[in-house]
Amino acid sequence: MNNWIRKYFLSLSGYSLIFLFLFFYSFNIFTGEKSLFNFFKLDNKIKSLEKRVKSLKDKELKIYHKIKLLKSNNLDADFVSELAQQKLGLIHQGRVIIKID
Repeated sequence: MNNWIRKYFLSLSGYSLIFLFLFFYSFNIFTGEKSLFNFFKLDNKIKSLEKRVKSLKDKELKIYHKIKLLKSNNLDADFVSELAQQKLGLIHQGRVIIKID
């Protein structure tokens, strides 16, 4: 009789430990620091940051191109004229300004 109780207790404690480990790991899969939810959040954040990096690289290329056009050895007259019109309010001779009130 005593042997039967010992075997029952050992098997019950073994199953209980297995259940606790499975519960613990399944709980951590969904709520832990390295959970599936956090993985998907990080994946979305990485994708949005990659898009931002791409847009910043595009802006950098545009600015680099403008700087290249303003260098004295590579000066582009059309670009300088466009900047003068925008920043200083200058106009070319022969152009007409129409002011609408």
